[in-house]
Amino acid sequence: MALLDDVGAALTTAGLVGGATGWKLYFGHLFDEPGADEAVCLYETPGEMPEQAWAIDRPGLQVRVRGAPNGYQDARAKLQAIFELLHDGDASVGGGMVFLYCAQSGPTPLGNDEKFRPHMSQRYYSMRDRP
Repeated sequence: MALLDDVGAALTTAGLVGGATGWKLYFGHLFDEPGADEAVCLYETPGEMPEQAWAIDRPGLQVRVRGAPNGYQDARAKLQAIFELLHDGDASVGGGMVFLYCAQSGPTPLGNDEKFRPHMSQRYYSMRDRP
């Protein structure tokens, strides 16, 4: 599976998105559809140079969270919960995952959109066995 699929599955399994949570999960584009104010979107980003000798790739990913109107605290709490799940060296995220770690110390606030929904993001790097 691709990194985004693996991370999305981990977020769903942990109960951070989908189902009764009310938080929608998107890949590559944060859609604006009715009833989806609270959303998490995963994006592929440049990672680090692969390790050729050990056949290890180092892809990157960005987690972007959009909260309900004026819902900064809930959006921040969601991003923190995702950080706690992903930034754990012992966590297993998908087959072949060696390590997933946060590239920055805290969230990057992106401001509010025209509907007063807060947006913030956090970047991660990973190491995984090359298939």
